[in-house]
Amino acid sequence: MRAKISQVTFFVILLLAVYAVRAEQLRMAADHWPPYVDESVPGRGLAIDLVTTAFSRAGYDSRLTTESWSRALEGARIGVYDVVANIWYTDDRARDLDYSEPYLVNDIRLMKRKGSNIRYDRLDDLKGLLIGVVKDYAYPKDFASASQLIKISNDAILPALGELLKGQYDLVVGDKHEIDFTLGKFLPNDSENLEFLAKSVGQNKLYIAVSKANPQHKKIVQDFNRALRAMKKDGTYQRILNSHQFQP
Repeated sequence: MRAKISQVTFFVILLLAVYAVRAEQLRMAADHWPPYVDESVPGRGLAIDLVTTAFSRAGYDSRLTTESWSRALEGARIGVYDVVANIWYTDDRARDLDYSEPYLVNDIRLMKRKGSNIRYDRLDDLKGLLIGVVKDYAYPKDFASASQLIKISNDAILPALGELLKGQYDLVVGDKHEIDFTLGKFLPNDSENLEFLAKSVGQNKLYIAVSKANPQHKKIVQDFNRALRAMKKDGTYQRILNSHQFQP
């Protein structure tokens, strides 16, 4: 009988120890942004696959909530969420959020209708043109601050591309992979009528950002960075890119 009690006690202690070292749970928010954030695909999109893998290796359990961008950002600012999973840098955001090392780079490109004679070498070449943009995108600084350009806000890239196809816009600007994915999924028969301009508008680094309302924000960022570097070193990072058919 004493042996049985001792055995039970041992397993109770073991169970308590397991609970004591279980992964810390992070409340993580992201906006729906295929192919980077997409609940319908394996890994929930490239960005989420990379981020959750890094956090798991760092000892964190990340619970994802998909929100509109404005709600995700504001929720992280005030501490409703611990982490924004997919974010570009601005000085304003950095006042409330602690940024990681970048884990991806987004190529921001202009798309036009085929047959259009639009050329882009410098921003002044775009004067007078109607350019579809996505609301709350943190575009590269030069483009974002170019007050001489006519930028028409859209809730997402898909309606902007629809307006471009109808001739209502001259150009649409956005992440190249997002545009390619959106055309392939929603407008496959129309994609041959559109093309990217050769020159990139700029490149935006993609980060996670941790709410400074979380007292452990510095540690969380450090742990993520350490895990991300290890993933790149041991090949895990590239394997995830390959599994999402992502070519930088």
